Amino acid sequence: MNEPLISVVMPLRNAAATLAETLVSIQSQTLHNIEVIMVDDFSEDDTRLIAEKWCNSDQRFRCIQAKHRGLVPALNQGIQEARSPLIARMDGDDIMLPSRLEKQWTLLEQEPSVGVVSCGVRSFSDGEIGEGYRLYDTWLNSLVSHEAIYEARYIESPLAHPTAVARRSVLESCGGYRDMGWPEDYDLWLRLLESGVRFQKVPEVLLHWRDQPQRTSRVNPAYKPESFLDCKVAHLIKGPLSNISSVSVWGAGHWGGRLGKRLMGAGYTVAFFVDINPRKIGGTRHGAPIVAAENLKPDPQVPLLVAVGRRGARALIQESLAAWRFENGRDYLLLA
Repeated sequence: MNEPLISVVMPLRNAAATLAETLVSIQSQTLHNIEVIMVDDFSEDDTRLIAEKWCNSDQRFRCIQAKHRGLVPALNQGIQEARSPLIARMDGDDIMLPSRLEKQWTLLEQEPSVGVVSCGVRSFSDGEIGEGYRLYDTWLNSLVSHEAIYEARYIESPLAHPTAVARRSVLESCGGYRDMGWPEDYDLWLRLLESGVRFQKVPEVLLHWRDQPQRTSRVNPAYKPESFLDCKVAHLIKGPLSNISSVSVWGAGHWGGRLGKRLMGAGYTVAFFVDINPRKIGGTRHGAPIVAAENLKPDPQVPLLVAVGRRGARALIQESLAAWRFENGRDYLLLA
């Protein structure tokens, strides 16, 4: 069998209810020279039986037993088993559109400087998709260029995990996935982006992303909002704040306060918090003064971290900062 153009790595855990539909979507890809590595993470339903039956009918599919329990070990094991220099991610409950892999492979062939390629997504469910997921889809699909992805990296994970195709060399250069108690995919994207790896998206929806009650992001503590915040802070400290001792925080509420507290605990000084609520201005948060936004001036030595979770606030804050000649990435970073 010739070396596949893409190796699809798919950890599986109790995916019997959706796996066949997912495998049909992979088998229907217009890019035929692929391999699919299914890593069964000790499933307790018929996942392994379904996977092995599929392997018997299509030699491009392989099913292996995970050596250790957990998503991260299964991911790294799948990558080790892969024979292609390109690794595609997929989950056992999502659906690829037929041209997904071909279009991502073509982009990587045409753009050798790009290390990770994603695509647009559309969430779906047996029930109604909540507004939060619809807005997240819209936001994800708006981030196409490397520059847009890089600037948004600390807001949320800037690409959906099962949309990614990465060069194997890129994954190996950072040691692959790791289990740190926070989202393994977000941790990987931040490490790669901070190391200079270029990202890009095919600007169209090529994956349907299933939402269901047992979705990992719903049931795994590593995907709780607090875990995302821990991940952001850890990467900020090693990255853009590594040579900084003092910061300011726009947002004296829930997320701004938690961000400031974590940074203070790591030895940083929060020079001040910013808020537009007149009842808060003049007070303090964690001992730091709360000031009005109108008094802000750019200071690269005391970067501003924007952490306001209210919908619609981010765009308004960016408009104000642009008018005050703040430069994104130099004078401020978006964290919400």
